[in-house]
Amino acid sequence: MKRININKNEVGLVLKNNAVERILTTGKYWLWMGEKLAVYEMSGVVQMPFDMDLMLTIPGFAELVDVIEVPDMEIALHRINGNLYQVLGAGRYFFWKGLQKNSFEKYDISTLEIPTSIKRDLLEKSLLKCFVRMFTINPEEKGLLFVDGMFKQELLPGSYYFWKNSIQIEIKKVDLRIVQMDVPGQEILTKDKAQIRVNFIVQYQVEDIYKALLDNRDFNNQLYALMQFGLREYIGNFSLDGLMENREGISSYFFKNFQLKVEELGLKLFYVGIKDIRIRC
Repeated sequence: MKRININKNEVGLVLKNNAVERILTTGKYWLWMGEKLAVYEMSGVVQMPFDMDLMLTIPGFAELVDVIEVPDMEIALHRINGNLYQVLGAGRYFFWKGLQKNSFEKYDISTLEIPTSIKRDLLEKSLLKCFVRMFTINPEEKGLLFVDGMFKQELLPGSYYFWKNSIQIEIKKVDLRIVQMDVPGQEILTKDKAQIRVNFIVQYQVEDIYKALLDNRDFNNQLYALMQFGLREYIGNFSLDGLMENREGISSYFFKNFQLKVEELGLKLFYVGIKDIRIRC
């Protein structure tokens, strides 16, 4: 016989013929002839060269471990003494109960929305980043959320978090501030056949995000083309001298003839003006 001692936060496995016979917790014991002892510290994950299903059938062992099973398309937040320690993917895990208290929170990540029970500061931690998609709408912006190609909702300024999975997410954003568009280098022929190169500017603002992003494809390019067409139409009505005398009238012309078309793009027109005119020789 041999006298042995199992310290606090340790567990002893008594082996005979390479099989586990019994479990020993804190205390003093005797080993009989042919028995061996394996001692494990009860902290962290259970690591031992034995089948865990068989170990659970041995009296006293199940009471010493926390078992967590995480199905496919789920994760588990593993906390130790209330603090997030790690994120567990699909699988089966065994942890010693020991002196530290384990707790687990399981979440279905096959959906889109992340429960509000997970605090925002946790979502931005490196442990969770690989499971989370984050999007930010700045204070001067609005956004539209599309899920698998279908419009779902409008997004106001703020941060948005979604599970990272096979669901396709697209967020289209627009700047709600007044924007200036430069339309450079338009080569145009005047009424009296003078070749000129015109640079002009357009100031506009997105007024209806739904029209701009849902009803129209690439409203910026559409506005650009509309302004190009309008400028050619405007200048084509003037001789070179007449254009020079009436260049300030371009804003009035566009507001009168193109405002409704601009509104159909979800935009509000503020100013259209010629920046400079260069005569081509």
